[in-house]
Amino acid sequence: PLMLGAGILKFFEMISREGLGENGLALAAGFVSTLISGIIAIKLLLWLAEKANFNVFVIYRILLGIVLLLV
Repeated sequence: PLMLGAGILKFFEMISREGLGENGLALAAGFVSTLISGIIAIKLLLWLAEKANFNVFVIYRILLGIVLLLV
């Protein structure tokens, strides 16, 4: 809810100041792609929580953390 509210506030602030202009299509495409990827990620995580335990997720997070520390 907080991120949604901040996004809506920034969106209306941007429209009132600059208008959408050429960026309207890019903004809509970004919104739709973010919405779709977010829904897929949530469904995948819920499916994983139902079907398997979180050991795979824990291993993934540990490996990702090590990679991020090394980079």
